[in-house]
This record gives sequence, structure tokens and C-alpha cells, in this order.
Amino acid sequence: GTHVIHSRSTSPSDVIATEDETITSHEGENMEEEQNPSQPMYIVEYRDKWKYMYDQLCAYKARNGHCLVPREYAQNKSLGIWVVHQRKLHKKKKPHLDSSYRIQKLNDIGFVWNTREHSWMKMYEELKSFQQNHKHTIVPQRGTSKQLSRWLDVHRREYNASMDTTRCHDDKCKHVQLSEEHVRLLEQIPNFIWQKPLKRSEWNIHFQQLI
Repeated sequence: GTHVIHSRSTSPSDVIATEDETITSHEGENMEEEQNPSQPMYIVEYRDKWKYMYDQLCAYKARNGHCLVPREYAQNKSLGIWVVHQRKLHKKKKPHLDSSYRIQKLNDIGFVWNTREHSWMKMYEELKSFQQNHKHTIVPQRGTSKQLSRWLDVHRREYNASMDTTRCHDDKCKHVQLSEEHVRLLEQIPNFIWQKPLKRSEWNIHFQQLI
């Protein structure tokens, strides 16, 4: 029979808990919530709810250029929760009949499995671009560079703390916060320095001490 789903009454948990349930509809009708969120009800014609949610994700990417749906996505709360659920299943490596197929389908549209690593690489690429333009990695704490400067300061502080012999007496505690891969990538940037640059006032004090 035909299942008519009311967009305002279907809870996110229902979509996740029964995402393999078959959904059928009248042939030729296609009314996606992502494409027409104001529609009071819609009829879907997908083989299962996973495919239905996947197509909503594709519609989201078509409009926004990425698959990073916010966890609290007001326009479609079900989609935000579903995306988080896919990452959790992938991280736990929970087996499923269609696991390989689903992973490949998500990979095909550039799905981000690790949002934290994705954010790190985005800032890393910004730092590389800054270095290419300015030939150094002393990022000013102003204007459009303010966020990058703060990100870099945090990494320098974490690295220097892990290398502090007064706080770390063996190799096990090195790079506690920074992964070895992140350290390696940062050190590949030409002229990259771990020491935080001195402020002008601090530089003047040290200079006066020298003379």
C-alpha cells in the first residue's frame, strides 16, 4: 500500500530506528522534504528509509555544497540526527547487510566521517596558504587571520607543554594533545616554528636586556 508520511509528525528517532523499513508510493510522485520543506505532507517512493534519507542528504549538498549537516538542523532535524548516526555506525564498525554499499554511496558524495579531522585539515590548509603568501607562519591576531592565529597558538602551546622536561620525563607523554601525524604535517610547512612569536613589548624588553 501507499505510506503517507507527515513531515511534522515523524520523529528523528523513528527514522533511525526503522531506516530499513520499505516505503512505497504512487508511481511518479517525488516530493522530498529537503526540496520542499514547507509542504504539509509528502509521499515518497524509495526502497527503504536509508535511501530516502540519503537522497535528502544529496539535496542538502546540492544547495550547500557540502554534507556537513548541523546536529541541530532546524529545517530538517531528522537529517541532522541521521548524519550523526551514520558516523557512529561507521566508527563502531557495526556490520550491516548493505554496509559496503552504503559507505560507498556516502563516499561518492564526499561525506565527512570524521568532522574533527576535517576541521583540523581545513585550518591546516589555511596555514599553508598563509605561508605561501607571506613566507612565514607568524599569523597576526587581527582581521581575517584572527581565527587561524588562535588555532595556531593552541597547537604551539600544546606542543611546547608536551616537550617541557619539567612536566614530562619520558617519551610517552610527548604530543599528548597533538597527534604525531599533525606534528609531522605542521613541520612540513616551510619556516614553521613551534615557539610562539614575542609581542612587540616583550621583544623590546629582551632587546633592552641585551644592550
